[in-house]
Amino acid sequence: MTLFNLGALHEQKGNLEQAAFFYRTLIERRGKHREGVIRLIGLLRQQEKFDDALKSAGAAIEDFPEDQDLFKLLGILYEDLERYEEAEATYIKLIKIDSNDTESLLRLGRLCLERREFRRADELASQVTELAPENPYGFLLSGLALLKIGEFERAERALKSCLSVDPTLASAYFYLYQVQKQLGKGDQAKRNLNKARKLDPKAGY
Repeated sequence: MTLFNLGALHEQKGNLEQAAFFYRTLIERRGKHREGVIRLIGLLRQQEKFDDALKSAGAAIEDFPEDQDLFKLLGILYEDLERYEEAEATYIKLIKIDSNDTESLLRLGRLCLERREFRRADELASQVTELAPENPYGFLLSGLALLKIGEFERAERALKSCLSVDPTLASAYFYLYQVQKQLGKGDQAKRNLNKARKLDPKAGY
């Protein structure tokens, strides 16, 4: 059995330390092994060893400087470490390479939301909904940003679009409840709050 397969087997069994050992050994012996390093980074993130994961990602990017998936992982690791400016710079770089990269657009939009840059978050969300109308999270991000701005009618439309794509998103029902309460639609708001609670009873809506 190959080192990669041994790593995958231990990962499947939940033996994360053993799996990481085999992936590291594979990388040390084989050098450039894209899938092995991606698996290793994922395991290190699960174990909250973010600094080690970041080092592994940096080394992998030197080996695969054009690999957008590795850059995306780098951005996520910067978020894990709360290094948001570096995460933002990474996502902007990815979007410059591929303006249709909806995942990076969404991640950048969420960072803007955290920083209370609600207009910019909505602009990025709108790009996602145009590129991928089948992705509910673009509408969800737009709805939340518009809720924060106070543009409740537009927020309602965005959240209804989100739920037409994925009617199982409890958070969308909860934000829709907040929007409709502001619009004076009390009965509809209560129904959506009940749906949110039913779908995710642990969320504390």
